[in-house]
Amino acid sequence: MPMVEGHEVIALITVVIGFVPTILFYRQYPETKWYLVGFSCLLIGTVASMAKYFAYPDMFYLLEHIFGVFGAGIFLAGYAYSYYCGVSLLRRKMESFSEKREKK
Repeated sequence: MPMVEGHEVIALITVVIGFVPTILFYRQYPETKWYLVGFSCLLIGTVASMAKYFAYPDMFYLLEHIFGVFGAGIFLAGYAYSYYCGVSLLRRKMESFSEKREKK
């Protein structure tokens, strides 16, 4: 049996446990699709991180870094950006509504 590093096992368990509330959150709020995609990339990267000990280490090492690092980073940053823009847009709409209401 190949030697698997303990911190990668802990990371896999953490990501799998964290994936459940992510799916439930997405089902309730479908606008969080980029968060789900980013977390899915993190899951793929973590699984690839474990799989590299059993077969094709170079290929799984590449997949781990493409999905787990690059993909998760890009999609989670995209979610953060869309969340920030959505919140600021909502805030502007609320402020303009308040201003119109005060003028009456």
